[in-house]
Amino acid sequence: MTAKNLVTILLGAWLIVGIFVDGFAHTHNKPETFFSPWHAILYSGFLATALWMFWITYQNAKKLGVPFKKGIPNGYGLGILGVVLFFIGGVCDMTWHIIFGIEEDIAALLSPSHLLLLVGVLLIITSPYRMGEKELKNSPSFKEFFSTLLSYTLSVAVLSFFICTRGRLTMAGSRRKRRLFLVQMKLPFKIS
Repeated sequence: MTAKNLVTILLGAWLIVGIFVDGFAHTHNKPETFFSPWHAILYSGFLATALWMFWITYQNAKKLGVPFKKGIPNGYGLGILGVVLFFIGGVCDMTWHIIFGIEEDIAALLSPSHLLLLVGVLLIITSPYRMGEKELKNSPSFKEFFSTLLSYTLSVAVLSFFICTRGRLTMAGSRRKRRLFLVQMKLPFKIS
């Protein structure tokens, strides 16, 4: 299942790139509607990932001669739930934007629809990790462990995106230098 896990990771990375691009658009005053290019990246990544997860479940169910629900690969049960939650979160996100408009600053990150999207994406991209936990032997080879490692790494990236609400991405030196820096970070402790 390692190859299938890698495809799940690659499609999940597409989804996560969409999250980061959308976050960039929110923090850089890009024209914002629900039907934007950044949402297109995000939701097309979701669609590709969801179709892939349903496809491998269908293939597995057909191979085993069991109903669809029993064909869900090990570790992917919560991922399928994540697909459903992300879909509901996407519909809620569109509804939220239509009713309340586009959020700014921390409100963009912590709207109920975005939090539901967060839970959904985490359940989706941790599927290879959960499969690895269930199926890998005590000392797997790097090749066997690689998709599990990537799943964990993408999860940390998504959590970092949501946790780093105290910082703002800005262009250092305005348009002259074009380098991205993390500024205005307020840590709850001192670094000595």
